[in-house]
Amino acid sequence: MAKKTRQILRRIQNVRHVRQITKAMYAIAATQVIQRKRALLAARPFGEESERTLAELWATAKSEGIEHPFFVRPEHGGAAVLVVNSDRGLCGRYVGDINRAALELVQEKEEVRLL
Repeated sequence: MAKKTRQILRRIQNVRHVRQITKAMYAIAATQVIQRKRALLAARPFGEESERTLAELWATAKSEGIEHPFFVRPEHGGAAVLVVNSDRGLCGRYVGDINRAALELVQEKEEVRLL
């Protein structure tokens, strides 16, 4: 009987330790999410300025009749694909899902530029 009681107490203690580790991992993940949000907000002005600059460049190229392949829309519905992936662990199936989606898109279109 004492042996069985000891096993039950050990099991309870193990469950408590697992709960404590899980809480710590959750706290770390929450902190990382906050840091990523801050980084994203800090990068927003760069993205907006890049978009504005590219729009101006596109308008200038169009008005001056520049015939560079980057400034000409393909007549047959081509596409450009920018694949953004993760080089860190703990992202689950993210990398595989992104790569699979990009591959499907490339196979659907006749002419695709990968960036």
